[in-house]
Amino acid sequence: MSDISIVRHIEMNTKRTYIDEVKSIVKKHRLELFSIDTEDLGNTEEDKIKSLVKVFDVAQKLGIPLVMPNLHGKSGDREVTKRNIKYIKKLTERAASRGITLAIKVHAGTPVDKTATLIQILDEIDSTALGVTLDTREFYRAGEDISEAISKIGKRIVHVHLRDYPRREQM
Repeated sequence: MSDISIVRHIEMNTKRTYIDEVKSIVKKHRLELFSIDTEDLGNTEEDKIKSLVKVFDVAQKLGIPLVMPNLHGKSGDREVTKRNIKYIKKLTERAASRGITLAIKVHAGTPVDKTATLIQILDEIDSTALGVTLDTREFYRAGEDISEAISKIGKRIVHVHLRDYPRREQM
């Protein structure tokens, strides 16, 4: 498995020279690093967790507070949801130990395709290291009322993606 495909814009490299180089570029261009959006690749849950722990380590060294994993599996399947809750709990424990917040989101066509599932996960995993990325396009694609979702999720929103999306007729 190639670590390069996990995160497309940053190397999974925790060597001091690399970390210092990235920090220097960020400072030079007056940027701020605030999140890493990942793909949780691997054949097994153990492989996926190992890959994401590498992401957490890089994020910690760069001072990036949020990591957003992608969840895969069939939407609407209770067993998949149960497995994902266990998986997210394991990830959250590892993220918390590094001072990282795991930010999950509603994403059409994934196991977390509705606000209700997102809230179920948040309720079952009581951790300050777990939050929500509010992605306006994905709520729209899922047919969710964004303002209603915001009122239900509330202070657990830790990141926002404001993205344009076509009218429903164009989707």
